[in-house]
Amino acid sequence: MEYLRLGNYHPATLWHRFGPWYKILDLIGYPPIPSNSWSIDSITPEDGGWLAGFFAGEGHFDLMPTAKPPLQRFDPIVSIAQRADNWKPIQQIIGLWQLSPIVYRVQKRCYIEDPKRFPSKPIFQLAIRDTPTISQKIIPTFLRYPMRSRKQLELEVLEKGIRILVNRRESYRANRP
Repeated sequence: MEYLRLGNYHPATLWHRFGPWYKILDLIGYPPIPSNSWSIDSITPEDGGWLAGFFAGEGHFDLMPTAKPPLQRFDPIVSIAQRADNWKPIQQIIGLWQLSPIVYRVQKRCYIEDPKRFPSKPIFQLAIRDTPTISQKIIPTFLRYPMRSRKQLELEVLEKGIRILVNRRESYRANRP
């Protein structure tokens, strides 16, 4: 019905019919993401401490609403932003967690805060919105190497929110005919 009306499927429609993206990719025969070789033991204590310190200062954890009530849905987001000339930390983070390009998005933006001032330098933002990646890689990393700031509390809230979302999505699908 939606295809006939709009000419394509909305991502939310695909999600409701088939589940999360990694299940959709399995259905269409996309090669598996090579993240299965990653383990928490592959991160050294030095790298874990660096990640914890870097995210304590620059990281952001959030549950963002993606739809309005009554169909309100939330997606977890882990993001970090750096100036465009300081791209190496983002590359190192992608390498440490072995993130696949399907999982993250890097966008280059330029903000203008005040028209009287000169525009700020362009930034790169790494945004991870994939629930399995967040729950299987990012959260265990910061539970093993905790951040020494209030960001650790944000991470614990994000972890509880992801557990609630996953349980809700699974029970929703189990009760559908």
